[in-house]
Amino acid sequence: MKVKASLHCHTSADLVEGGVIGYSVFDLIDRAKEAGIAVLAHTCHRYFVWDQAWSDYADQNGILLIPGVELELTEGGSANHTLAINCDASIGEVQSFADLAQYRITHPDLLVIAAHPNFGFGVSLGKERLLKYWSLFDAVENSWFYSRFLNPNQVINQLCIARHKPFIATADLHNFNFSCLRSDYAVLDLTDLSAQAVVRAVKQGLFTNVSEPKSLFQLGSTISHALYLDYLNKLTKKQ
Repeated sequence: MKVKASLHCHTSADLVEGGVIGYSVFDLIDRAKEAGIAVLAHTCHRYFVWDQAWSDYADQNGILLIPGVELELTEGGSANHTLAINCDASIGEVQSFADLAQYRITHPDLLVIAAHPNFGFGVSLGKERLLKYWSLFDAVENSWFYSRFLNPNQVINQLCIARHKPFIATADLHNFNFSCLRSDYAVLDLTDLSAQAVVRAVKQGLFTNVSEPKSLFQLGSTISHALYLDYLNKLTKKQ
């Protein structure tokens, strides 16, 4: 069966940015249902956050909610955001690429995606580090943040084609881009609606991407909003 999946989502439960994200996990599930999304990965920054009530609510709405985290694997002056999906609280042990390599050995059903690797801002791997740790990643993210005139995804997409690595579209959802649930997602070819089937489909490249270039106005507005949220987030933490 073919289902729409959004495998990079943040909510107010996020312990890093949650204070300025204006929707709960339950809200996310409601909006995903409206958009026809059947699979979601809940990937808070840095810390694993999970509540069985979220999964139960998602199940009631015909949605598979998979636990995950957006790791920050600090190296080379960058946070090196990396998605770890279908994990549990033990993922908190992973603080480096070496840790991730060891963790994968004992967690074969883990799905690891290089998040927006060519977008800089002190949070992305960059092409050099992506290649350095190439074998650790099951797939690479196609970021929604691009236009017809500016698309950092293109270089990485060509790399993935040449090296036979799945390249998957996500919404990287924060409160300023709910529209990306409808414009940027993957259509997975699943044997059944389970986390194991999702992981298997992504690893084997059994999906097609849906992704639309954004207008320069949309990108500019997003940057302004993101900077404003970052300011509010820092202000909130100081208080």
